[in-house]
Amino acid sequence: MLSHGKKAGTKTQMNESNTQAAVSYLLERAQNQEIPIGKTRLIKLLYLLDIEIYRAHQRLFTELDWIFYKYGPFSFDVEAALSKLDISEDDVPIRGSKIFRKVKIELGERTGKLDIEIKAIIEKLLEDWGTADFNELLDYVYFETEPMIKAAFKQRLDFTLIKARRMREERIVLSKETEAKLQDLGKRLCIRLEEISVPDDPLIGFPADFIGRPDFLKDEMADLSQLIGRVKVKNA
Repeated sequence: MLSHGKKAGTKTQMNESNTQAAVSYLLERAQNQEIPIGKTRLIKLLYLLDIEIYRAHQRLFTELDWIFYKYGPFSFDVEAALSKLDISEDDVPIRGSKIFRKVKIELGERTGKLDIEIKAIIEKLLEDWGTADFNELLDYVYFETEPMIKAAFKQRLDFTLIKARRMREERIVLSKETEAKLQDLGKRLCIRLEEISVPDDPLIGFPADFIGRPDFLKDEMADLSQLIGRVKVKNA
């Protein structure tokens, strides 16, 4: 039984497309930032993408079959997804006689659309792990991601072990005095903003009563600053 609810041996076109779209965006962003990405690091970054999506939504984005294999989390399905992209590998000489195989993609290739959440996660992963020491990345996926902590070699990883990211609802508690001041301030701000004539094309320029006046909304901002520390936020 798979931990993420996918039947063994199945692979939908949508899942493949998700993986290809993530790989395309990740490699394109890496190339634009001159971050060399090898295939093993690429696979680990896809795994971490699924970790973050599962933490937020209790589902995988790629729906790859992740198992404990070479260098930790691994999926044999990645090769199938990569084979459908215009990807090449360049041999880059590194220390001594060692060779680093850099994965490249034809820029501009797209196999699907990614929403802003997926793009933001990929950007953060590149920032955190794109140029990080490779052994440090392996240590992280091995010892600090929940599916790997109790994983058995060659067995599927259990993503249900991931602790969900829960957003605590909060309520703002206002005194009657503060609430009245905020309501008055809101009305005054609306009146002031209605006095501004916004041009049809903002590039042409805003009116003189909006630009060049350092005292614009001065009184309103002063009143707002006086409310700092007067509002308490309590967990619901």
